[in-house]
Amino acid sequence: GRLSTMMSIFSGTMMLAIFLPKTINEVPALTLNSILLILIMGIFSSAVAYVSWTKAFEVAENAASVSNYTYITPLLTTVLGLAIAKESLNLSKVFGGLIILSGLLLFNSGQLFSKKVEIRRLKMEELEEAARVIRESFATVADEFGLTCDNCPTNGAFTEAKHLRSDLENGNQLFGVFFGRKMIVFFELVYKENQQATLDKVGIIPVERENKYGEFILNNARRIAQNDQMKQINIGIIKENNRLKEWYQRNGYQIVCSENFSHLLFEVLYLQLDIIEEIDNGQAECGQSN
Repeated sequence: GRLSTMMSIFSGTMMLAIFLPKTINEVPALTLNSILLILIMGIFSSAVAYVSWTKAFEVAENAASVSNYTYITPLLTTVLGLAIAKESLNLSKVFGGLIILSGLLLFNSGQLFSKKVEIRRLKMEELEEAARVIRESFATVADEFGLTCDNCPTNGAFTEAKHLRSDLENGNQLFGVFFGRKMIVFFELVYKENQQATLDKVGIIPVERENKYGEFILNNARRIAQNDQMKQINIGIIKENNRLKEWYQRNGYQIVCSENFSHLLFEVLYLQLDIIEEIDNGQAECGQSN
Protein backbone atom coordinates (compact mmCIF):
# COMPACT_ATOMS: atom_id res chain seq x y z
CA GLY A 1 0.00 0.00 0.00
CA ARG A 2 2.66 2.50 1.02
CA LEU A 3 4.90 1.62 -1.93
CA SER A 4 2.00 1.92 -4.35
CA THR A 5 1.14 5.31 -2.89
CA MET A 6 4.69 6.55 -3.28
CA MET A 7 4.72 5.36 -6.88
CA SER A 8 1.39 7.05 -7.54
CA ILE A 9 2.55 10.37 -6.10
CA PHE A 10 5.80 10.13 -8.04
CA SER A 11 4.09 9.28 -11.32
CA GLY A 12 1.50 12.02 -10.89
CA THR A 13 4.25 14.56 -10.30
CA MET A 14 6.28 13.32 -13.27
CA MET A 15 3.32 13.41 -15.62
CA LEU A 16 2.55 17.01 -14.79
CA ALA A 17 6.17 18.15 -14.78
CA ILE A 18 7.30 16.36 -17.95
CA PHE A 19 4.34 16.15 -20.29
CA LEU A 20 3.33 19.80 -20.21
CA PRO A 21 4.84 21.41 -23.32
CA LYS A 22 5.40 24.70 -21.54
CA THR A 23 7.36 22.94 -18.84
CA ILE A 24 9.47 21.03 -21.39
CA ASN A 25 10.30 24.25 -23.20
CA GLU A 26 11.15 26.22 -20.08
CA VAL A 27 13.13 23.70 -18.03
CA PRO A 28 16.36 23.93 -20.08
CA ALA A 29 16.46 27.67 -19.48
CA LEU A 30 16.04 27.17 -15.72
CA THR A 31 13.96 30.29 -15.47
CA LEU A 32 12.14 31.23 -12.30
CA ASN A 33 8.82 30.58 -14.00
CA SER A 34 9.80 27.04 -14.98
CA ILE A 35 10.99 26.24 -11.47
CA LEU A 36 7.79 27.62 -9.95
CA LEU A 37 5.67 25.71 -12.46
CA ILE A 38 7.36 22.40 -11.67
CA LEU A 39 7.11 23.08 -7.94
CA ILE A 40 3.43 24.03 -8.09
CA MET A 41 2.55 21.05 -10.26
CA GLY A 42 4.50 18.68 -8.01
CA ILE A 43 2.88 19.95 -4.82
CA PHE A 44 -0.54 19.96 -6.44
CA SER A 45 -0.33 16.39 -7.72
CA SER A 46 1.13 15.11 -4.46
CA ALA A 47 -1.66 16.77 -2.49
CA VAL A 48 -4.31 15.21 -4.70
CA ALA A 49 -2.59 11.83 -4.37
CA TYR A 50 -2.59 12.13 -0.60
CA VAL A 51 -6.29 13.05 -0.48
CA SER A 52 -7.17 10.22 -2.87
CA TRP A 53 -5.21 7.72 -0.79
CA THR A 54 -6.80 8.91 2.45
CA LYS A 55 -10.31 8.73 1.06
CA ALA A 56 -9.60 5.29 -0.38
CA PHE A 57 -8.72 3.98 3.07
CA GLU A 58 -12.11 5.14 4.32
CA VAL A 59 -13.95 2.87 1.91
CA ALA A 60 -11.46 0.07 1.19
CA GLU A 61 -11.44 -3.08 3.29
CA ASN A 62 -7.70 -3.73 3.00
CA ALA A 63 -4.42 -2.20 1.92
CA ALA A 64 -4.37 -4.07 -1.40
CA SER A 65 -7.64 -2.44 -2.40
CA VAL A 66 -6.25 1.01 -1.61
CA SER A 67 -3.41 0.55 -4.09
CA ASN A 68 -5.97 0.07 -6.85
CA TYR A 69 -7.62 3.40 -6.00
CA THR A 70 -4.30 5.18 -6.40
CA TYR A 71 -4.08 4.27 -10.08
CA ILE A 72 -6.58 7.03 -10.87
CA THR A 73 -4.43 9.66 -9.16
CA PRO A 74 -2.02 10.32 -12.07
CA LEU A 75 -4.93 10.72 -14.49
CA LEU A 76 -6.83 12.99 -12.13
CA THR A 77 -3.83 15.19 -11.35
CA THR A 78 -2.93 15.44 -15.02
CA VAL A 79 -6.40 16.59 -16.08
CA LEU A 80 -6.60 19.14 -13.28
CA GLY A 81 -3.04 20.28 -13.87
CA LEU A 82 -3.67 20.80 -17.56
CA ALA A 83 -6.77 22.80 -16.74
CA ILE A 84 -4.78 25.06 -14.41
CA ALA A 85 -2.03 25.51 -17.00
CA LYS A 86 -4.66 26.09 -19.72
CA GLU A 87 -3.14 23.36 -21.84
CA SER A 88 -5.11 21.06 -24.11
CA LEU A 89 -4.69 17.31 -24.32
CA ASN A 90 -2.87 15.96 -27.36
CA LEU A 91 -1.54 12.60 -28.48
CA SER A 92 1.85 12.98 -26.79
CA LYS A 93 0.30 13.74 -23.39
CA VAL A 94 -2.15 10.85 -23.65
CA PHE A 95 0.58 8.46 -24.79
CA GLY A 96 2.91 9.53 -22.00
CA GLY A 97 0.18 9.15 -19.41
CA LEU A 98 -0.69 5.68 -20.66
CA ILE A 99 2.95 4.60 -20.45
CA ILE A 100 3.21 5.63 -16.80
CA LEU A 101 -0.19 4.18 -15.93
CA SER A 102 0.72 0.89 -17.64
CA GLY A 103 3.95 0.82 -15.67
CA LEU A 104 2.02 1.22 -12.45
CA LEU A 105 -0.38 -1.56 -13.37
CA LEU A 106 2.44 -3.95 -14.22
CA PHE A 107 4.41 -2.95 -11.12
CA ASN A 108 1.51 -3.77 -8.85
CA SER A 109 -0.42 -6.31 -10.89
CA GLY A 110 -0.18 -8.86 -8.08
CA GLN A 111 -2.32 -6.64 -5.89
CA LEU A 112 -4.61 -5.52 -8.70
CA PHE A 113 -5.68 -9.06 -9.50
CA SER A 114 -5.40 -10.45 -5.97
CA LYS A 115 -8.29 -12.04 -4.16
CA LYS A 116 -10.36 -9.83 -1.93
CA VAL A 117 -9.64 -9.75 1.80
CA GLU A 118 -12.70 -9.24 3.97
CA ILE A 119 -13.66 -9.46 7.63
CA ARG A 120 -17.09 -10.58 8.80
CA ARG A 121 -19.01 -12.07 11.72
CA LEU A 122 -19.11 -15.85 11.56
CA LYS A 123 -22.18 -18.00 11.17
CA MET A 124 -22.81 -21.33 12.85
CA GLU A 125 -21.92 -23.28 9.72
CA GLU A 126 -18.47 -21.64 9.59
CA LEU A 127 -17.35 -22.72 13.06
CA GLU A 128 -15.65 -25.94 11.93
CA GLU A 129 -13.34 -23.95 9.69
CA ALA A 130 -12.81 -21.35 12.43
CA ALA A 131 -11.79 -24.06 14.89
CA ARG A 132 -9.28 -25.36 12.37
CA VAL A 133 -7.75 -21.89 11.98
CA ILE A 134 -7.45 -21.52 15.77
CA ARG A 135 -5.87 -24.94 16.22
CA GLU A 136 -3.39 -24.37 13.41
CA SER A 137 -2.46 -20.95 14.78
CA PHE A 138 -2.08 -21.95 18.43
CA ALA A 139 -0.20 -25.18 17.66
CA THR A 140 3.13 -23.37 17.32
CA VAL A 141 2.74 -21.72 20.75
CA ALA A 142 1.64 -25.00 22.31
CA ASP A 143 4.76 -26.70 20.97
CA GLU A 144 6.98 -23.86 22.17
CA PHE A 145 5.67 -23.98 25.75
CA GLY A 146 5.01 -27.70 26.01
CA LEU A 147 1.22 -27.48 26.20
CA THR A 148 -0.84 -30.60 25.55
CA CYS A 149 -4.50 -31.53 25.64
CA ASP A 150 -3.85 -33.23 28.99
CA ASN A 151 -2.01 -30.44 30.81
CA CYS A 152 -3.78 -27.45 29.18
CA PRO A 153 -7.05 -28.51 27.50
CA THR A 154 -8.37 -24.92 27.33
CA ASN A 155 -5.56 -23.73 25.05
CA GLY A 156 -6.55 -22.68 21.56
CA ALA A 157 -4.49 -25.50 20.05
CA PHE A 158 -7.23 -27.89 21.18
CA THR A 159 -10.29 -25.82 20.27
CA GLU A 160 -13.21 -27.63 18.68
CA ALA A 161 -16.27 -26.31 16.90
CA LYS A 162 -18.44 -27.13 19.92
CA HIS A 163 -16.45 -24.64 22.02
CA LEU A 164 -17.04 -21.89 19.48
CA ARG A 165 -20.69 -22.86 19.22
CA SER A 166 -21.02 -22.31 22.96
CA ASP A 167 -19.27 -18.93 22.65
CA LEU A 168 -21.64 -17.88 19.89
CA GLU A 169 -24.68 -18.95 21.89
CA ASN A 170 -23.40 -16.93 24.85
CA GLY A 171 -23.46 -13.77 22.78
CA ASN A 172 -19.75 -13.49 22.01
CA GLN A 173 -18.80 -11.96 18.68
CA LEU A 174 -16.79 -14.28 16.46
CA PHE A 175 -14.96 -12.85 13.46
CA GLY A 176 -13.12 -14.38 10.54
CA VAL A 177 -10.81 -12.75 8.03
CA PHE A 178 -11.12 -14.34 4.60
CA PHE A 179 -8.70 -14.28 1.69
CA GLY A 180 -11.02 -15.09 -1.15
CA ARG A 181 -13.12 -17.91 0.27
CA LYS A 182 -10.46 -19.18 2.65
CA MET A 183 -10.50 -18.20 6.33
CA ILE A 184 -6.99 -17.24 7.41
CA VAL A 185 -7.59 -15.29 10.63
CA PHE A 186 -9.90 -15.62 13.63
CA PHE A 187 -10.58 -13.44 16.66
CA GLU A 188 -13.32 -13.13 19.24
CA LEU A 189 -14.68 -10.17 21.20
CA VAL A 190 -16.32 -10.76 24.57
CA TYR A 191 -18.22 -7.84 26.11
CA LYS A 192 -18.36 -7.58 29.89
CA GLU A 193 -19.60 -5.14 32.53
CA ASN A 194 -18.38 -1.53 32.80
CA GLN A 195 -17.88 -1.30 29.03
CA GLN A 196 -14.97 -3.73 29.08
CA ALA A 197 -14.15 -5.90 26.07
CA THR A 198 -11.89 -8.94 25.97
CA LEU A 199 -10.03 -9.86 22.80
CA ASP A 200 -9.79 -13.64 22.74
CA LYS A 201 -8.55 -16.52 20.58
CA VAL A 202 -6.55 -14.32 18.22
CA GLY A 203 -5.25 -16.68 15.58
CA ILE A 204 -3.48 -16.30 12.23
CA ILE A 205 -2.51 -19.36 10.23
CA PRO A 206 1.32 -19.60 10.17
CA VAL A 207 1.75 -19.09 6.42
CA GLU A 208 0.05 -15.67 6.65
CA ARG A 209 1.86 -14.28 9.70
CA GLU A 210 4.24 -12.14 7.67
CA ASN A 211 1.42 -10.30 5.89
CA LYS A 212 0.54 -7.77 8.64
CA TYR A 213 -2.77 -9.39 9.55
CA GLY A 214 -1.94 -8.93 13.23
CA GLU A 215 -2.26 -5.15 12.95
CA PHE A 216 -5.35 -5.67 10.80
CA ILE A 217 -6.96 -7.64 13.65
CA LEU A 218 -6.10 -5.08 16.32
CA ASN A 219 -7.31 -2.15 14.24
CA ASN A 220 -10.62 -3.82 13.43
CA ALA A 221 -11.14 -5.09 16.98
CA ARG A 222 -10.62 -1.56 18.24
CA ARG A 223 -12.98 -0.11 15.65
CA ILE A 224 -15.71 -2.64 16.42
CA ALA A 225 -15.41 -2.28 20.19
CA GLN A 226 -15.37 1.50 19.92
CA ASN A 227 -18.50 1.48 17.77
CA ASP A 228 -20.16 -0.66 20.45
CA GLN A 229 -19.33 1.93 23.12
CA MET A 230 -16.62 -0.10 24.85
CA LYS A 231 -14.02 1.79 26.87
CA GLN A 232 -11.17 -0.68 26.99
CA ILE A 233 -9.96 -3.89 25.39
CA ASN A 234 -8.29 -6.49 27.60
CA ILE A 235 -6.25 -9.51 26.62
CA GLY A 236 -4.50 -12.30 28.49
CA ILE A 237 -1.34 -14.01 27.19
CA ILE A 238 1.37 -16.36 28.45
CA LYS A 239 3.63 -14.15 30.53
CA GLU A 240 6.80 -15.81 29.26
CA ASN A 241 5.87 -15.07 25.66
CA ASN A 242 7.99 -11.91 25.46
CA ARG A 243 7.72 -11.64 21.70
CA LEU A 244 3.93 -11.45 21.85
CA LYS A 245 3.97 -9.14 24.86
CA GLU A 246 6.27 -6.66 23.12
CA TRP A 247 4.14 -6.77 19.98
CA TYR A 248 1.00 -5.83 21.91
CA GLN A 249 2.90 -3.06 23.68
CA ARG A 250 4.08 -1.65 20.35
CA ASN A 251 0.42 -1.50 19.35
CA GLY A 252 -0.63 0.54 22.39
CA TYR A 253 -1.46 -2.11 24.98
CA GLN A 254 -0.23 -1.60 28.53
CA ILE A 255 0.52 -4.21 31.18
CA VAL A 256 -2.10 -4.34 33.94
CA CYS A 257 -1.09 -7.31 36.09
CA SER A 258 -0.31 -11.02 36.03
CA GLU A 259 -1.92 -13.97 37.78
CA ASN A 260 -1.41 -17.68 38.37
CA PHE A 261 -4.18 -20.25 37.94
CA SER A 262 -4.19 -23.75 39.37
CA HIS A 263 -5.37 -25.30 36.11
CA LEU A 264 -2.71 -23.60 33.95
CA LEU A 265 0.99 -24.37 33.62
CA PHE A 266 1.90 -20.75 32.98
CA GLU A 267 1.33 -17.34 34.51
CA VAL A 268 -1.20 -15.18 32.67
CA LEU A 269 -0.21 -11.61 31.81
CA TYR A 270 -3.05 -9.13 31.31
CA LEU A 271 -2.71 -6.15 28.99
CA GLN A 272 -5.19 -3.38 28.29
CA LEU A 273 -5.88 -0.83 25.58
CA ASP A 274 -7.84 2.38 26.19
CA ILE A 275 -10.06 3.06 23.20
CA ILE A 276 -11.65 6.35 24.24
CA GLU A 277 -9.97 9.53 25.45
CA GLU A 278 -11.81 9.80 28.77
CA ILE A 279 -12.04 6.61 30.83
CA ASP A 280 -12.81 5.67 34.40
CA ASN A 281 -9.83 5.68 36.72
CA GLY A 282 -10.06 2.01 37.69
CA GLN A 283 -8.15 -0.77 35.94
CA ALA A 284 -9.38 -4.17 34.90
CA GLU A 285 -9.28 -6.56 37.82
CA CYS A 286 -7.18 -9.68 37.54
CA GLY A 287 -9.14 -12.70 38.58
CA GLN A 288 -10.68 -13.90 35.34
CA SER A 289 -8.89 -15.91 32.75
CA ASN A 290 -9.47 -15.76 29.06
